Amino acid sequence: MSDPYDPQEVDEKRRGSQYVSRKDFRIVAVVLFVLAIFAWPVYMFMLRGVNSSLCAKNLRKISGALQNYIADFDDHLPYAYETVDYDSKDVHLRGGYAYTWQWQLERYTNDWSAFRCPAADKSENTLTSDGTDIEATSYGMLNAYSGVQMSTIPNPDQKILIGETAKSGANGTADPLPLMAGGNVLKDDGFVIGFDNDQDYPNSKTSYATRLAFPGSAKTGFNHETETRHPAENHFLSLTGAMRSMDGSIGSVIRLGDSFGPWDVPKPIPAFSPTPPSQAKPPSRASGR
Repeated sequence: MSDPYDPQEVDEKRRGSQYVSRKDFRIVAVVLFVLAIFAWPVYMFMLRGVNSSLCAKNLRKISGALQNYIADFDDHLPYAYETVDYDSKDVHLRGGYAYTWQWQLERYTNDWSAFRCPAADKSENTLTSDGTDIEATSYGMLNAYSGVQMSTIPNPDQKILIGETAKSGANGTADPLPLMAGGNVLKDDGFVIGFDNDQDYPNSKTSYATRLAFPGSAKTGFNHETETRHPAENHFLSLTGAMRSMDGSIGSVIRLGDSFGPWDVPKPIPAFSPTPPSQAKPPSRASGR
């Protein structure tokens, strides 16, 4: 015969299971916390690798668009940005932002995400507009090659055209020469690459290229130890659209005989007034032309 049920009696079995459950929960929580601490750096490293691959994929899309543009515009490169008139270096604004080379290539990609690096901080991205829409971009074009005919450029595969950039010195990047719009400094200037003492051409006094997305480079300078946006490298395109992945030393502008290596921009560069396809009109000109 079973013992009579006493409602006042403590259920030792139930109390014990509750105590063990709470203890196990605390142990599991501590273990998960410790694992998270050790796993976080691994996760971040893997994420940087994934972002680097996606960025490289973006630049390959831009490369394809660039080749299509050159074919459609009689062997000429796109304009860096629209100016107020042909002889001016002043940026013409559309809706408060510059109309830039990305809009000219986007018609071939139909994908604005290709112009944004997933590793770029929002503070680094430059806003640009066609007067109706506003888009963000993480890449800049070497200003001096704006609208230039490809056949006039010697060794184009060895020259940099497009690279990862940051606007207005974001994240400590080097950006000493401002672009002007309506007499004011243009903050969203990362759509072009220039030099520390000239927006267009390097010379004997040039030290580095500007607006490149190497965090902290304004203080540290450019060398193999300079911080990069991706693990040990940033991505670039040559004039022929070939991919280049390089460390921070690429930011230094070094005279090599009569040239400046990948940053060489031969002078004089012929001016160009394109006759574009009827459905696609490029900007009037670019700075320095």
